[in-house]
Amino acid sequence: MKVFAPLSALVFAAVQASHSATWMGATHHMHSTADVCGSAHLSQCDFPMSGRRLEESSDSITVSSTSLAHLAKVDVTFHVATGNATDRVTAYCANNVADTADSEYIDFQPASGNPKATLTFGPLLNMRCDYQFRYLKNLGNKTFQTLAVSPVVKMVRGNTEPLQVHIALTKNQDEMSISWTSDKVKCPTVRYYTETDSRESDEFTYVAATGASYTAADMCSAPANITSAQLYIPSGVHYTGVIKNIPAGATVTYQVGSNASGWSKIKEFVMPDLASKEASSFFVFGDVGTWVTATNGTGLPGRSAGTLQRVADDLDRGDHNYQAVLHVGDLSYADSIGYEWEQFMSLIEPVASQLPYMVSVGNHEYCYLNSTKAIDISGEAKTFYAIKPKASSGGECGVPTALRFNVPDNGNKVFWYSFNAGLAHHVVLSSEHDFNAGSRLRKWLEADLAAVDRTALPWVFVHFHRSMYVSMSGTFTYTDILRPALEPVLKKYAVDAFFSGHTHAYERTCPVLDQTCVTGPNGEAKGPVHIMIGSAGKALDPEPWESRAWSIKQLRTYGYGRLHVHNATHAQVEFVLNADGTVADNSWIVSDHKWNVVA
Repeated sequence: MKVFAPLSALVFAAVQASHSATWMGATHHMHSTADVCGSAHLSQCDFPMSGRRLEESSDSITVSSTSLAHLAKVDVTFHVATGNATDRVTAYCANNVADTADSEYIDFQPASGNPKATLTFGPLLNMRCDYQFRYLKNLGNKTFQTLAVSPVVKMVRGNTEPLQVHIALTKNQDEMSISWTSDKVKCPTVRYYTETDSRESDEFTYVAATGASYTAADMCSAPANITSAQLYIPSGVHYTGVIKNIPAGATVTYQVGSNASGWSKIKEFVMPDLASKEASSFFVFGDVGTWVTATNGTGLPGRSAGTLQRVADDLDRGDHNYQAVLHVGDLSYADSIGYEWEQFMSLIEPVASQLPYMVSVGNHEYCYLNSTKAIDISGEAKTFYAIKPKASSGGECGVPTALRFNVPDNGNKVFWYSFNAGLAHHVVLSSEHDFNAGSRLRKWLEADLAAVDRTALPWVFVHFHRSMYVSMSGTFTYTDILRPALEPVLKKYAVDAFFSGHTHAYERTCPVLDQTCVTGPNGEAKGPVHIMIGSAGKALDPEPWESRAWSIKQLRTYGYGRLHVHNATHAQVEFVLNADGTVADNSWIVSDHKWNVVA
């Protein structure tokens, strides 16, 4: 089944770039030129309107098109009397973009001293705004004079184009939730038909969708609650429709949108047979992000874009029965920057629109230091994890994640939930909430695990952003908190594997309890195997590995995981390299799951 264009066609050419602590107010955006102005809401530069004499100037800036499709590029040509190396062409994206302040740019490219040149911006996302480009002359002393302003560039399908399509499991095995984002529309709808062995029809069934949105005021703290081109931008409406009574194995062809505002491209997925006892497979990875600037597409080749491309290629081959993606936290790394959510959701769409995309909450989704809210969206009054080195989410406190992603309604939104698929029970937990005895998460977790029928569901997997076992130097503060608190639960309920990320590398342990390898006489597992796959996009961690008896494999390279549940006693985990698609680690977990099962 091939229902999407190659992801490589949607991303920009590789950027030869370096980090800049001043670029757009965040340390992790890739750009070749540092922004001397800092972020717009704390701009260190002056953009005097009195310096604008656009009508009197012979300077000009033009665009190759004033109407663009989503993810198209535009050529911007400027011609000025004199230029210097620190002049810039700035990009703007707003509903009334012609009235946007010169300081409120989302991106820029240096003019490099050329009096006449053409720069290419894009791929540009439809973020429900219009684009404009301006030539800013550097007068020195961090003062910029606007010499020329381009025509406004509009998106062909406007603000109501349905984009960012993704699907997710619900608590019922014959349902699928289908979500997308656009501006507000009348009668938002999912329309679909199914093809099975016994029935074929191209007559659509229509299902009404509901919408939710969030504002800057919904966030817990600054900078996420500041409206700015480089911080909170209007997020659109996040629509979801649930289709029901879908036969297992049926091919579902669908579109989202409305008759009035138009429909998305045609999408397809195969309804997973979640009750089957046949072999099933899953993708597992964490720490993705985008790592590109606002006008450079959706993801960095070889890193975040490389991961999603490889996953798409695996799906296209169709050689395994993949039932879901499990993204173990640190999703977009937006950290208060709205356009990064737009990029991330576009990055995952080719995969997430055809395979349930199930997410965990990590520190970059939720962790915060201070809040204007008495209770956050997860129902907590503060972030857990007493040693808080930084406010990782930039004050988002889980709001964008909870409103953009759907999960089975059997726990606490995206913060903790579970689902069954084939022979496995998957438990998904936030790493940023209290997991100690007596906590809400802990009570739910123990009740959930106690209810698993290990005859029908012999395999139990826990997905949790932070690692319980990791041998990289400098990572032990949290593991020393987590391990004594949660490992007894894993032991009590014979959890087979613990998947994590957070540390940006790959590591696999032996079956381990209390830092000791535990195997039976034939090598069968007598404890959980810990598999850390935090290498799907974020810059790899440079700290040295330390020697630990329980650490079996350590890799510092970009890649993702494939989990294959072959039968009741044999599961396989592969770590696949983004660079060439080869399997760098191939391991088996063999278990009868009876080493400490609670009756």
